[in-house]
Amino acid sequence: MKRILITVTLIFALASTSATAQDYFNGSFNINFWTPDSDNTDNAITLLVSENRLRVTGLGDVTPSNGMMQGLSTDDILIRIDHQDFVIMVSESEALQIKQVEIEAMMNMMKSMSGASQQPGQAQSKQKQSDVTIRETNETRRINGFNTRKLVVTEADSNVEAHVWVSDDFRVNWGMLTKVWSSVSDDSGVASFSEIVSGGQTPLLVEAFEEGDLVMKVELTNLTRGVEASLLNVPTGVELMSFQDMMLKRMRQH
Repeated sequence: MKRILITVTLIFALASTSATAQDYFNGSFNINFWTPDSDNTDNAITLLVSENRLRVTGLGDVTPSNGMMQGLSTDDILIRIDHQDFVIMVSESEALQIKQVEIEAMMNMMKSMSGASQQPGQAQSKQKQSDVTIRETNETRRINGFNTRKLVVTEADSNVEAHVWVSDDFRVNWGMLTKVWSSVSDDSGVASFSEIVSGGQTPLLVEAFEEGDLVMKVELTNLTRGVEASLLNVPTGVELMSFQDMMLKRMRQH
């Protein structure tokens, strides 16, 4: 079940592989997450998107309790595809800038460390074919003004079945996020799904069922076309700092 839930959640990252800029959605929407223990209350994050930028809010106050990131908190992340960086708003006057090349270097280092710690035979086991399968159906449904079709995602040795509703007319440029998430595709089953969603469409609704009962729902709501350019820029007066510079500044303040 864990793998199928990872698959249907990360599937929102599988856009942008072949769509051109004029195909991308420009506007805002919410991504609502529901599970049976959420007290019938949706947990939502808000996205503002254009053809080359995304802004994510509503993540909650992400505040590390220990480690080097202690004391940093954010509920606002700007992803600038045109600058190849992530801007994490940590206060009204400061923002942490992390470049794509820095993330790639970190991920490569983690892969190298993981490979060095593997026992003989482990590397080969990771290369096994994913047991997540995706089936096209003839079912269609109109969601948020878009004509969608249903895909059924299942996993071997699991009684969880996910219904994924996608539209050929709704695409979001997730940009650098596709590179980040593609690194986990071999173990999560995302790779097999991406072969089907090769046109770049983004699911408008994902429902996971276990023995016929709904156990998770991820839904796009409040789709609004158009977004002010200023909302996808770093606010005036905010200082962009590298991680090293921000840590040094905070050390000097204590």
